[in-house]
Amino acid sequence: QFVCMLDVAEKPLFFYALPVQTTRAAPTPFGRGPSASTPQSVMVLTPQPAQQAPARQPSGQRAAPEAPRVPVPASAIRLRGLVRDTGGKLLFSPCDGAPMALEDRTPGQELSRTLRELTAGQEGRPMFVEFYGGRESGPGAGVGALEIRRAAVETAGCRERFDQREWIGSGNEPSWRLEITSRDMLLNVLGGAQPQRTSHGGLVRQGGSIAYAGTEGTEFSVVLDERRCVDSMSGALFAYSVEIHSEGRTYIGCAAHNPAMPAP
Repeated sequence: QFVCMLDVAEKPLFFYALPVQTTRAAPTPFGRGPSASTPQSVMVLTPQPAQQAPARQPSGQRAAPEAPRVPVPASAIRLRGLVRDTGGKLLFSPCDGAPMALEDRTPGQELSRTLRELTAGQEGRPMFVEFYGGRESGPGAGVGALEIRRAAVETAGCRERFDQREWIGSGNEPSWRLEITSRDMLLNVLGGAQPQRTSHGGLVRQGGSIAYAGTEGTEFSVVLDERRCVDSMSGALFAYSVEIHSEGRTYIGCAAHNPAMPAP
């Protein structure tokens, strides 16, 4: 299913796919470390050096409260699903999995704080979340969250499909959407000109950043930083910020990495 906005000449201005949930093998969790049973294990995310906050926040994002970054143990797994507060206790429902108790062990209890903010404290209202965690021990134990990577209430959540896309980015004022595959990049600005698509030369590391550059002559470059980012409209939390330079304009917003691929 999809939504396609057309102009008076019936040319497409905006396109968005609406995933339909199907019965499939659970894509999570992914094991990490030497005991992992799959070669596509999630890599440990090394905290980046502290960066000085800019004097003015770009319109597409706002500053997120930075909790102390603690190295995630190699035994942690990456989980996706819905979390809700039920009578003062957290309940986590993994994508394609049974509900279980959730213990918030994130620095400063960032997961619990984000849940309260995005759901306005409404008990039982679900929040989609991606996090690194591990199984708790003891009778009736569930899972413990160690580091939150993404959180949102206005999202397709478990129904979201990345397919061949490695990155998805978005921003506001004006509203735009970025998609990056292993071969090309696509930028769609709502109300702007035709969507811009160009091939790229692959991922390039620039210090602590991840960069892509177009190879077809037009100005089109993307820089991603592993840095907390909060969408200025929805309040959704992301683990990456993104900056795009295209045809003399700069777009700044937040980005999500394909959870089916190893962390960059």
